[in-house]
Amino acid sequence: MTNIETEMELRAVISGAKIAAFCFHSTRSAYSRRMVARLLKAGRDFPAVEFYLVDADRETLLPLLLEFGVVALPTFLVFRSGVRAKFLVGEHGEKALARHFENWFGSERTKGAENKQ
Repeated sequence: MTNIETEMELRAVISGAKIAAFCFHSTRSAYSRRMVARLLKAGRDFPAVEFYLVDADRETLLPLLLEFGVVALPTFLVFRSGVRAKFLVGEHGEKALARHFENWFGSERTKGAENKQ
């Protein structure tokens, strides 16, 4: 998982990645820290999906939070070919998050594995 530090980085990823998943989080929030740990674990099953962390505590990223409707942390956004496709707010358990990922990215599980070989 890669940290996004600037608005320019985030926009470049959105426009360039086939599937980009962003976790807007706060390092001060226990919910966010647990969600990031679950994302790290669940994300390994979907190598074709690019996962990114966006620290919502960074003041320079506030315009992005407003633009993307991030009103609670953690918030999870997925973009497919530059278009916002999925939106998930709040903490979710490991099994629930795995179910969301399977529903959203199930077809990408084997594609990513094939691309890595």
